[in-house]
Amino acid sequence: MASRYLAGPALEAYLQFASTTLSEHCYRFTPTKWRFADLTM
Repeated sequence: MASRYLAGPALEAYLQFASTTLSEHCYRFTPTKWRFADLTM
């Protein structure tokens, strides 16, 4: 995804930074409100 916004040396520098500094995260979201849900059946 970073290649959409960065190119050349900036992309390589960011990938180096991300591999050493950032860790992998997994986020899961549970909706608290069901917008536009038709529950009248």
